[in-house]
Amino acid sequence: MQIKPKNYFRHRFLPIEVLMAPHRAKRPHDNGKKKSNKCPFCPGNESETSTELARISNNGKWLLRAVKNKFPVIDEEDGIHEVIIEHREHNKRFANFSVDELTLAIKFALERKAEAEKQPHIKFAALLKNSGRLAGASLQHEHSQLLAFKFVPEVIAAIQKNFNKFKERTGKCPVCEQLKEEVTVFENSYAKAIAPKASRVEYELAIIPKRHFAKFSEIKDEEIRGIAKILRKALKRLAKEGIDYNLLYYDAVADNDFHAFIILLPRKTILGGQEYLTSLITLIHDAKEVREFYRKAI
Repeated sequence: MQIKPKNYFRHRFLPIEVLMAPHRAKRPHDNGKKKSNKCPFCPGNESETSTELARISNNGKWLLRAVKNKFPVIDEEDGIHEVIIEHREHNKRFANFSVDELTLAIKFALERKAEAEKQPHIKFAALLKNSGRLAGASLQHEHSQLLAFKFVPEVIAAIQKNFNKFKERTGKCPVCEQLKEEVTVFENSYAKAIAPKASRVEYELAIIPKRHFAKFSEIKDEEIRGIAKILRKALKRLAKEGIDYNLLYYDAVADNDFHAFIILLPRKTILGGQEYLTSLITLIHDAKEVREFYRKAI
């Protein structure tokens, strides 16, 4: 049974779902300041965050923390909204994490996602990262967010349905086919970054584990590290250009088959009326140009 939160609204006939959360206007904003004594995610300001749910420590100091979101999109009775603080240092950007630090951050976030999915009432857990103001971040200090719902958002249900249809029609996994057919930007033994022909924004990348598995809870440590190595290369290129971005984690709904992957969504493109009215995206750069853009960082 799927249960919509109290603050959920759906348009009568357009494919628009809304969560009304006016209290989020009170979130702290640092406006991208490099130094902020009031940052709630910095060491010494732990009391400024809500309840701590998990942490990773070393030599008595925390490295990463997961806390309840102080300004949640949904109430606790309707689901879960966590903030995952990914580093102690306020100014340490994701692009400047070491491979070990990036691997640990991704692994910790995926563990929080898997923990949420164990709850019997949770139907879908969304893991995402907003980096920079254009990507929706209010605080510069690196963090990701986990939102877990008692229902499956329509767009997620449609993605799963389309995956199932492709597999039924062809007998093949559409993501595995992407790995074979689309332009490769970066690759190692465990993962590949491709430039999808059908992208939502310029310079979008899909970072895909080579092994087929449906849920990120099934991922192996070496696969996380392989993803981290690729992601680090891509983020260094975006950082060089000062481009904000989102990271979006996609995997199976319920016990369906799927091929888990991550989307890196640079926020350089401003959508126009055509995109909002028709959902038809106009792109300037083709996949080969996207590959060249990212490989300039090598």
